[in-house]
Amino acid sequence: MNIILDHQIQKTDEDCSTHNVMCTFSTCKGKRYTRLRGRELKLIKFHSKSSEIQKSLASAELERRNYIDSQVLGISFDITLHAIDRLSTIYLHRFINEFDGERGISSWCNSLVKEALTQHQDLLGLNEFIIRHEGINFTFRASDYADNSLVLTTIN
Repeated sequence: MNIILDHQIQKTDEDCSTHNVMCTFSTCKGKRYTRLRGRELKLIKFHSKSSEIQKSLASAELERRNYIDSQVLGISFDITLHAIDRLSTIYLHRFINEFDGERGISSWCNSLVKEALTQHQDLLGLNEFIIRHEGINFTFRASDYADNSLVLTTIN
């Protein structure tokens, strides 16, 4: 397996591969683009200190994942790993039945959360709340670290 550093790439095309490309951006240094979290990729994509190659690789990786932006109605949301684990444990059968061959379980969770929040806009101002959407209970709380941000803490 050949590993290449992003700054060693001269130019990227629309079909560039992010596999085995190591990031050299300061906050993500030493990680493969395929292992970066969505928020890290978005940071690289929009940061003024990112090189054009880094921005292109971050965009390509987000596109490869069919990334769905974690924002709705001016509110951003984070999904804890615990919530994704609960979703995959309890609702794996649904994911498999609805699997479209492109999205992973994290992207599926992201789109379900986006739908739930859009349909229950009246709850967005609360510090903690539960939304029942498509037979799944989503438990949210306001973020301790960012304004206008929610955290999906668990799924039942």
